[in-house]
Amino acid sequence: MEHVVVSMDNGDVLEFSGTLVARSSREIARDGRRSTVFEYRLYRTEAGGYVLALDSFEKIRARSFFLRFNSRDDARDYVARDDGAAALTRDLFGPGEDGGGERG
Repeated sequence: MEHVVVSMDNGDVLEFSGTLVARSSREIARDGRRSTVFEYRLYRTEAGGYVLALDSFEKIRARSFFLRFNSRDDARDYVARDDGAAALTRDLFGPGEDGGGERG
C-alpha cells in the first residue's frame, strides 16, 4: 500500500492508502502542434473500494528536430554532455551507460 494524494484544481485534496491496480493514458490531437493528454490511475483502497484518479494537461509541441550520428557512442556522448543527463542517458542507452567513466 502506498499513501496517495490527489490534488484538485479547486484546492480539494483526497488522501488515501491504496495499491495501484492499473494505469493508462491517451492523447487527443487538437491540431498539428497541440494535444490534450489524459492520464488515468486506478487504485484499490485499503478499505476495499476503488479510486480512479485522472490528470489531464495540454501539450504544445514547440519544435521538433533530429541529429544524425556515426555511432551509438557518439549519440550517447552527445546526450551525456549536459549536467544532470545521467538518468536520461541510462534510459536511452541502458544501465552503466550514464556517460561517465570508461566504457569497454
